[in-house]
Amino acid sequence: MRIHGRSGIAYLGRNAGDAASPAAFLDSWEITVTREVFDVTAVTDSQVSYGAGITGVSGGFTGFYDTATAQSYAAAVDGLPRNLYLYPSLALPGTFFSGSVLPDYGIRGGTSSACALAVTWAAVTAVTRVAADTGVYAAAYASTY
Repeated sequence: MRIHGRSGIAYLGRNAGDAASPAAFLDSWEITVTREVFDVTAVTDSQVSYGAGITGVSGGFTGFYDTATAQSYAAAVDGLPRNLYLYPSLALPGTFFSGSVLPDYGIRGGTSSACALAVTWAAVTAVTRVAADTGVYAAAYASTY
């Protein structure tokens, strides 16, 4: 089923070890799963060949800076992992991504724009995709934390 991204939500732990809670005032989110590739071409091969390395998982979310909450800032400043849950649609509560991540935080503003926040994150543990119709999948990931 195709879904609209506007009904997605990210949950992030404010402090290390906290249960994740909804990140406020978001307008976009993303998750990216990449695979390292490396050249395994032998001198007698007729074309370049590649091998697959380990998986990397990262992402982020953006939204509007609001003085009502310091959740994202608090999560980023001490360098400790936080619990993250990303729901592509609140209408599908059984489908989400979750894991432990290291968040980074930034805000920006200007003379013709609202103040905006941007949180980027990188996985510390395996990020698991849970889908109500297909079960649980874990990205193979080796932590460097």
